[in-house]
Amino acid sequence: METISRTVETLQPNLREAMEAVVGHPLEAGQRLVIQILDSHTPPKANGGQSAGSRLPDWCNVLTDLTADEAAALDRSISARTESRTQP
Repeated sequence: METISRTVETLQPNLREAMEAVVGHPLEAGQRLVIQILDSHTPPKANGGQSAGSRLPDWCNVLTDLTADEAAALDRSISARTESRTQP
């Protein structure tokens, strides 16, 4: 496996245009393009191809045991509190 990382600002214009065609949208300053080259015979990782360092910890899955109604109620509660903080 090989990983190539470049900042958008350092790309030559023709290479930037090619990479934008690959990803399907314009790239912006401040972004980093990371490309991994994998052996085609290597099976994909079980975690969706994310590296172990980018996997979220288990405590982030706090909503997994809630029903859809419970999750929706929690979302409404959070939204209401957020809206009350942003209004003068």
